[in-house]
Amino acid sequence: MIYPEGARNGTINLPVMKLFLGTARMSKSTNVNIIPVAIEQYDKRFIINFGDELNPLYFKDEYELSMTLRNTLASLKWEIWEKQGVFHRKDLPDNYDEIFKKEFEKRIFPYDTLESVERTRYHSKEDVEFQKVKMDIKKLKEKCLRKDGI
Repeated sequence: MIYPEGARNGTINLPVMKLFLGTARMSKSTNVNIIPVAIEQYDKRFIINFGDELNPLYFKDEYELSMTLRNTLASLKWEIWEKQGVFHRKDLPDNYDEIFKKEFEKRIFPYDTLESVERTRYHSKEDVEFQKVKMDIKKLKEKCLRKDGI
């Protein structure tokens, strides 16, 4: 089994995070098919959904194969969610994002922390640059506040 996301998915809105290219790269270089497997946990129960094999010969490069794998995994997760039942937005509490994060943190303890999950997941160049800009803006705001004495 390979986990191409690189970390547990603790995002509230992404069925599948961005994938590392390693899985697709290995598949392309060895001509070994990928069998996508989606897993969802409901308390102590796990639901598993298998997808059709992805033959690397049918894809022009590792990027196309990786994107197809991600889309396939997302579709497999949606199938699980549809069978398990979905929530209506109006039925969710206003602080659902906080509840989700706390529940995720409980599930991953003691093996992971929110920080270790964030550190080990795939970060695209665009994501890294965006985070740098956010940090620069934050520092600039702090500097302006100190300068103005606020």
